[in-house]
Amino acid sequence: MDSSMAGARVELTLISGAAVPPALNARIAALMSGYSQLTPQGQRRFMEVLNAFTFASPAQRRQMRRAWLEALALCGSARTGSVPVPELPDDDGSKV
Repeated sequence: MDSSMAGARVELTLISGAAVPPALNARIAALMSGYSQLTPQGQRRFMEVLNAFTFASPAQRRQMRRAWLEALALCGSARTGSVPVPELPDDDGSKV
């Protein structure tokens, strides 16, 4: 592989056969691992929230992300007791 292609390397996932960047694949695996540990009611609620987010407008998505980050900042992670809260860009590109 020449050096111009090194940054474009992706891996093939076993489930779908789709090319996914390795870092994204790890994040999806972590998310799916957490999802698989939810109760059936938790999985149903997760899907409701995911669907709401999927069909939300960009402004609604930003509002939802802020609400989730605020909730995480207040209660921390169930697994570790703390969660790093990333900054989100506002409508004008500034951080909130």
